[in-house]
Amino acid sequence: MDKVVGILRGVAGVAADANAFREFFHWVTPHVLAAVRSQQQQQLLQLDSGGPVSASTGNNRTAPLHQIQDDLQKLEHNLWVIQTTITSTMHDLIDRLEWHSHRETEARHLRQIKDAVYDAEDLLDEYNYYALKVKVEASKNLGQDHSHGPVLEFLDSVNFNGNFSKVMEIQDRLKHVFDQSMGLGLHKTPKKFDRLVRPETCRVLDESQIFGREQELKELMQMLGVDGHKRGRPAAHTNTTEARRMELPVLPIVGMGGVGKTTMAQQICEDPEVRKHFHHRIIWICVSDEFEVNRLTKDALKSLGVKSEDTDTRDNLMVNLRDSVKSKKFLLVLDDMWDDVLKDEKGWRTFHRTLSNGLDGSMILVTTRSSKVANLVSDGNHYELKGLQDGVFWNFFKLCAFGSVQSWSNRPELQRIRPELERIGRAILPKLKGSPLAAKTLGRLLKCNRSIEHWEDILKRAVAIRTRGD
Repeated sequence: MDKVVGILRGVAGVAADANAFREFFHWVTPHVLAAVRSQQQQQLLQLDSGGPVSASTGNNRTAPLHQIQDDLQKLEHNLWVIQTTITSTMHDLIDRLEWHSHRETEARHLRQIKDAVYDAEDLLDEYNYYALKVKVEASKNLGQDHSHGPVLEFLDSVNFNGNFSKVMEIQDRLKHVFDQSMGLGLHKTPKKFDRLVRPETCRVLDESQIFGREQELKELMQMLGVDGHKRGRPAAHTNTTEARRMELPVLPIVGMGGVGKTTMAQQICEDPEVRKHFHHRIIWICVSDEFEVNRLTKDALKSLGVKSEDTDTRDNLMVNLRDSVKSKKFLLVLDDMWDDVLKDEKGWRTFHRTLSNGLDGSMILVTTRSSKVANLVSDGNHYELKGLQDGVFWNFFKLCAFGSVQSWSNRPELQRIRPELERIGRAILPKLKGSPLAAKTLGRLLKCNRSIEHWEDILKRAVAIRTRGD
């Protein structure tokens, strides 16, 4: 038994990478075959002696050994294919499309790809759970007579017929969405700034979903002049420089890191009414911690379909940008603007003034953590995005940490401990300050191990956990 436990400790981390699946199945297959062989021999002996034959708890146990071995090998291969497809291909495609999720085609395919990937990851989690259960059960001191119990229960859980169809369906969906993306050339979509790391998405949530933000979304759209609420340019100011700065309205969304500013801006850009209002001319630029006017101008020109050369001077770039937006209605999103812009106020004013040739009703939407940045780029009016309220935040956190209802329905042992886990979860919640990113980050840590000990440990360390970005 000690040997079994020792092997299990080395192979139970199934979800760590694709090879872990192979390692686990290479270990578990001979143990499954030995356990089934032993049980079938016992049943034959009972039959020969005229005694009652105990009913098998699973149809898999009565199959020929060679068929069980073949089925396990097929299952191992298919899960390995799904894992490697997600790791090597789909995550890269998602990363590329997220940079351009404000565009209709990219946004639509991004949702389809994420749905397929999330379902695939849920399937992998299911087998992760099976491996974890084998580890836990085999590590108990049950004695030699019961040493086959955990692997037989694993065999019963696999349910080849049902799981094979589910695995093949997931594989087909991944292939379908990838082939679609290849056909449209989306796999060549450029990553605007490879040096920037975008935050990972909670696999149980689509980024386009807004939890408890309906009112904020409505208010922001009204401030942008959408939904029948017209917003013209402010009246002329007595100070000439200030008047020029105020010609093109700027709406900053201010909030702490991880509160959902970027997600809110993406939701605004994807709204059909917003797209129609701005004549389907939406420009998205990720500013981050480096405010560099030439780069921003080139990105804006590229989004407008205008080529620029590396040798172009700032003056040439500004003239091209001014001419490109002249008499056109547009929404420019400057995402994640940091305090670096405060060092170049003149550059900001030049950039802002160049865009003032646009049609009346054009807007700039800025997301930032800094109230100083908001005051610089606007007239002092900004929209503060706060953390999610308690009730909504708890529902969001539950989805991240517990997954869907379906993921628990067939696991009575998890249902028994869920009240205790919810108690721990509610104790963690206040430390996250309503931040969706914090909920997703902690949710992933909690979901990978649904033991009370693990959750208690996370609770103790939650104060020290810090997250960055949107």
